[in-house]
Amino acid sequence: MATATHATEAGSSNWINRISFSCIRLMHDNFLIRRFRNPHKILQSMGVKARDRVLEIGCGPGFFTIPTAQIVGPQGEIAAIDVNPFAINYTQRKVDRHGITNARVLHANAADTDLPAHSFDFAFFIGVPHITGGLGPVADELRRVLKPGGRIAFHYGRRSPESLVAQMREQHFALVETRGRVGVFAPIAAPVSA
Repeated sequence: MATATHATEAGSSNWINRISFSCIRLMHDNFLIRRFRNPHKILQSMGVKARDRVLEIGCGPGFFTIPTAQIVGPQGEIAAIDVNPFAINYTQRKVDRHGITNARVLHANAADTDLPAHSFDFAFFIGVPHITGGLGPVADELRRVLKPGGRIAFHYGRRSPESLVAQMREQHFALVETRGRVGVFAPIAAPVSA
């Protein structure tokens, strides 16, 4: 009976992942969105540049993955992660179709990426409305994987900028600058406990 229950739960989870990804793909991977949101311009305005090593959190259908790989060029790299296996499969096929060689698409949780420490110049969240488990574990992981001087760009989405800045401050990240609806943050030293 336990095996049947486990199989039912896995099937249900698979169905939920498929529906979730289909909705995200409908919103973020269609020709109309590119008429209103140019991913190259958005990425460049956030500070992504040639030779950067970039971590994309919540890549979804890869709307920003290919443009990031193009901006950072052959001497840069992007690691695009997502927890939804349908997003990973779709984005990997897109990367392959475009002949992109400087992108890795990984099925990973942002709070536990298993990526090497101090390996990224830049990380970004765009179109990630909710972080399962809260911002704390993700902030800890970002602090671990960012190089000294690394930055994080976080789209405010429906949050108020003040709310996100306060949340990031609690996680020991300071606002460096605001670029439209995106806040760029840098890690600051956590207070030492006595």
